[in-house]
Amino acid sequence: MTSLVIQSNAVILGATNLTAGAMNYVEKSGDLRTWQPLGSFMPCTAETNWVAEAATNSAAVCRLRVVR
Repeated sequence: MTSLVIQSNAVILGATNLTAGAMNYVEKSGDLRTWQPLGSFMPCTAETNWVAEAATNSAAVCRLRVVR
């Protein structure tokens, strides 16, 4: 992840060095042990932005997990 931008009701996560065609999962955790899925995407290029609603995803740590 290269950037984190908070705008009104959204959090925008920027990612780079991605593998086009590989599935990426965004997950959140409140305790760094249990992870809940927030969404997934398959980029067409090496860079992308992913948007999450801040109201439903506040007070959590996010990670990007890649499945090749």
